Amino acid sequence: MSHSKLNQPRRGLKLALLLSITMLGCGEIQIEPQNRDLILRLCTAISAQDPKIISTISQDLEDLKKNILISKKEFQVFQEIIRVAQNDQWEEARLMAYRLRDNQEPTDADQEKLNMRELPPMKKPGSNRKK
Repeated sequence: MSHSKLNQPRRGLKLALLLSITMLGCGEIQIEPQNRDLILRLCTAISAQDPKIISTISQDLEDLKKNILISKKEFQVFQEIIRVAQNDQWEEARLMAYRLRDNQEPTDADQEKLNMRELPPMKKPGSNRKK
């Protein structure tokens, strides 16, 4: 096998990562709140390296696209991550999915929920020392 054929998968990987960074705009894309559960589902499926769940998510994305419930850019970002996972490049897919998840800004509703939550009372310093 020639040296260039050995490097073809790596070139494909580099191209996929470059494309994903371009599409993600260094994390600037914000997924609509109603579609954010897909990020978590995708992270879980990739962490579990479960092609069956990946396939289900892919079908769900197609349904959202067909019903015009997801933007073209969101669809492309999810599809690129799925494509990398389906090529058994699990670590790269994991990095892409978690980068997408970590770069989401909280919505006004998220911020409101955070502001309204009740925090447990503060413990006194040293109150949990054993006697």
